[in-house]
Amino acid sequence: ITELQKQVTEQPGNWQARLALADAHVEGGRGDMAAMIVSLAPFPPPTSDELIKAGRHLLLIHPQTALQYATQAMLADEMNAQAALLAAEACRVLGDADEAEKHYLVAVELDPSLEPQVAELNEWIHGNTTSFVSKATVPVNVRPLRQGAELPPPTSEEAFAVAIVD
Repeated sequence: ITELQKQVTEQPGNWQARLALADAHVEGGRGDMAAMIVSLAPFPPPTSDELIKAGRHLLLIHPQTALQYATQAMLADEMNAQAALLAAEACRVLGDADEAEKHYLVAVELDPSLEPQVAELNEWIHGNTTSFVSKATVPVNVRPLRQGAELPPPTSEEAFAVAIVD
């Protein structure tokens, strides 16, 4: 840890060292210290992976920043299931089950293998949500995007719904 602390002190913008130090603190049972190390960075992480790792450290003390990091990671890579999952977890901490559900459904659609790992999040969502969202009504149809196929033309119901929103 001492060498990593030195690196972070000498190079505060070195996100690899900062995240390694935060991870070392988590392994030592000091998640609070890890969150502080990440929160004191002079600027956000530059890559999607670093945004997600930093966001996970910030969940409990700065869930709004964790959500911002997840959003930045999704903007950089819209097919990143881990970014969508981080957004769902941040929304959970913020107490917004409806938004958590949307991000959760996108995450498990992008990577179905995540579903068993996040059963607790899914249970919390279903116990707290007021919406009736399902995989069929996720706001983004990711399957055609993933396959590189064209989206089908909207049905009359979808066209009507778009007209109401506009």
